[in-house]
Formats: sequence, C-alpha cells, structure tokens
Amino acid sequence: MSGVGFASVSAGYGDRCVLHGVDLTVAPGEWVALIGPNGAGKSTLLKAAAGVIPTTGEVRVGSDVVAGMSPRHRARRVALVPQAPVIPSGATVFEYVLLGRNPHIPYWRMESRHDLEVTRSEMERLDLLTLATRPVDSLSGGERQRTVLARALAQQPDVLLLDEPTSGLDLGHQQQFLESVDELRRRLGFCVLTAVHDLTLGAQYADRLVLLAGGRVVGVGAPGEVLTAERLRRYYAAEVTVFVDAAGRPVVVPDRAVRRSGNGAAGR
Repeated sequence: MSGVGFASVSAGYGDRCVLHGVDLTVAPGEWVALIGPNGAGKSTLLKAAAGVIPTTGEVRVGSDVVAGMSPRHRARRVALVPQAPVIPSGATVFEYVLLGRNPHIPYWRMESRHDLEVTRSEMERLDLLTLATRPVDSLSGGERQRTVLARALAQQPDVLLLDEPTSGLDLGHQQQFLESVDELRRRLGFCVLTAVHDLTLGAQYADRLVLLAGGRVVGVGAPGEVLTAERLRRYYAAEVTVFVDAAGRPVVVPDRAVRRSGNGAAGR
C-alpha cells in the first residue's frame, strides 16, 4: 500500500484559486482528517488528490505522480467518495458496487469471476449481501453510505478519500460507518484522507488533523494539538470549550455563555 503526498499544491476553479501551496503527506495506513471553515479548501484538496481538477505543484501516490496517471490507473490507486455520489437510476446494490471494478476490467471485456468475488466480498464485509437486489435509491441513508463505501473499496485503492461521508446520517449510523472505515484501513492498510465538519467526530477517528483556512494549512498535528480554543476562535470565529475525554481525545463544545456575553445579550 502507498500513501499520498502533496508538494506545493495549488488548485481552483476557473480564475479562482482555492488552494495555495499545500504541503502534506499521509502515510500508508494513516487516517488524516481535513478540518476548517466553509470555503477553506477541504473538498478541493480531495479533488486534487483524486486528480479530477487541474493543479500546480505535485500530488503523488507512492512514487507515482497523479497528473501523469491515466484515469483507469488512477482509479485503481485512489477512490473518492464525494458528498453527493451519482447513482445510476434503478441500479441495484450489487450492480452499483460492481462499478468499482471497472478500472480493473479490460476494454471490451466482461467482468471476471475475480471481479464478482471482490464485489461480493466487499458487500459481505459491509453487511450488504441481503440488500444485493435492492435498488440503491430505495435504501436508507446508512445503507446507502455503506453501499457507496463498498463501491470505493471494490476498487481496492491505496488511498481512500471521503468528503463529508457522514453528513445526513444520525449518530448511530455515523459511528457504524466510521468504525467500518477504521477497521478496514487497519486491516487492509490503505490510507484515509477525509473532510469533516464535526470536529469532535474527526478527533475520535483521525490520527492527525489538518486545519485549512483560506486554502492554506494553518495547523497540523494530533487532534489535541490542533483543537485549541484559541485556534478555533481565530479560524472559525467561534467561542468553544475544549474538553478531553477518557481516551484523551478532545471534545469541542460551543460556549454559548461566552458568545452571549460577548455580544451583550447576557443578563437580559
């Protein structure tokens, strides 16, 4: 398995530059969470890693430069789970997960027995076999997220990119999804780079946090090093209290009393 590295990476859309000279390395098997206010460049960095937008600088997966890979080669190495994945109308769970094997199937060839076995294995891993013939658009939010993850894992990537993967899920399904990702990356050895809004949730699962603001890295390290009240006040314009749980992980709680006092609302 390989990690992913960014060297002086800048990227954007049209004439608008969103990322500015990002340097970052994610080691094989490591989980790194991108945090930062809206518009900080989290999703753009994931797209740069996936090679789906133009960049300057260099993105590498292992020793390979992403910009120099063919789309099929890139899809064998990197799997992106976007915020709103496009799901073909009427596709069943099995058909959708099987799409993850497309980069491995030669042109003008049908899927092989191995492709079918990989698809079934990933579905079994994520408890989806009983849903195999169900249309994806008939699934619950948690079932759909597991299906999208299974499709990405069927690519057998070195790098798994997750863009707000638990948005719209209740607490139980958030935990189930992230526990599945954590167990699989530890067992299979791929690295995970994910964008998250929930700072506490990110701190629970990631080995390191990377704080982006204005398209630049302004903080990187263990969750307890990055999530400080002072730093969150500066970059999020938020008043918070940061606690430490029994496992030593930070828990971020909005401090409403301080906020109200600061805007003159307290004591009314």
